Amino acid sequence: MTKLFWQFFRFGLVGGIGFIVDAGILALFIYGLHCNAIKSRLVSFLIAVTVTWAFNRYFTFNANNSQKLKEWFRYFLANGIGGLLNLGLYSLLVIYGYGLFQKPLIALVIGSIAGMFFNFFMSKRYVFS
Repeated sequence: MTKLFWQFFRFGLVGGIGFIVDAGILALFIYGLHCNAIKSRLVSFLIAVTVTWAFNRYFTFNANNSQKLKEWFRYFLANGIGGLLNLGLYSLLVIYGYGLFQKPLIALVIGSIAGMFFNFFMSKRYVFS
């Protein structure tokens, strides 16, 4: 298998870790500390982005950029754009889709996959290049 395949595979694993971190921190803040759901989501997202950046930096792309803060910011922006793509595609499918594509769970899967491919490309090309 190619290096690109394994990078994408590791990127997906790291995304799964990020989801667990995001959901865990969110649950802790909302249910354990009784914090506001919106503010809790902002905190959990920032922590999850930081965790996935660190794992992708070392585990997926083996980056050695010394400007870590700048690299983190580019990663944050790339994932934010990918998130908008995910949400936008999901919304378009649910509102205007036909048949199976209009089902929320199918639209979620399609939006998530599109966002993941976008985030991988941006991370590989612009963040960890």
